[in-house]
Amino acid sequence: MAQQETLLAGWVERGAHGVDAPVVQIAEPFDGTHKAESFTPLIAAHVQRRWGATAVSLCAPSAGPKWGPNLHSIARELCPISFAVGSREILEGAVPPEFGWYVDQEASSKALTRWIDIRRNVIKRPFLATSEKFLDVCGATVLIASAFHPSFSDKMFDMAEQATHFGAVIIVRKGCEGSLGFSLARPAEVTVGVRRSDGSLARTDFAFGPDDAGVQRRAETEQQCPPLSAASTAAKIARFAAQGSSGDAVFDDRVKLTLAGVDKALAIALL
Repeated sequence: MAQQETLLAGWVERGAHGVDAPVVQIAEPFDGTHKAESFTPLIAAHVQRRWGATAVSLCAPSAGPKWGPNLHSIARELCPISFAVGSREILEGAVPPEFGWYVDQEASSKALTRWIDIRRNVIKRPFLATSEKFLDVCGATVLIASAFHPSFSDKMFDMAEQATHFGAVIIVRKGCEGSLGFSLARPAEVTVGVRRSDGSLARTDFAFGPDDAGVQRRAETEQQCPPLSAASTAAKIARFAAQGSSGDAVFDDRVKLTLAGVDKALAIALL
């Protein structure tokens, strides 16, 4: 994609490094959520611990129209020293930070960052909200991203197949809006693509919900807890990471459900 050409010096594309361990790039919507909490740093920590990968999460200040906490604000509260300034820092470190690495869009692409203020004045701009997740900052093996609206799974799959070099892609749909978190109210729809030798992606689709993970189904409204705060969400994430529970049963069940679904997808993507 043309946006790949906007990468600043210090960031490399796929094949430009010699690291054998998989790199999993995580990119949920940058505009965040105003309903259910995001806990993506726990996904990153799990990917590293369970799969021996290095997790790299893309983020940026919100361009709207949602103004609740997003991954950028949560990570700044939770692990501010984990923001990388170049791919060498990520790929040559012996042990990644507990919650993986974070790449602020401003540090990787000034051209994309310039659009944040513009987008705040534009009512509809889903093309950028979608494409910015595909900026490959360090030659990732797998991309994990999400879509909410119908048909976007297919569009994002096609974009990954035709305009990126990721070895595999995982698209989560029908989770909780604004995040990668699965919903306790319904099964998520997961699309996995694995790169073939001819460049195409072999596609696998599956549904994954509360019954599959052995957690309680709950109404959509039970998962929503506004007003949300980056500081309070970061505190829940830190407690869960340290103790295996945040003290919030709904939050904990959403985490367990999501990690189980991500594991099923990665078992396909990292074959």
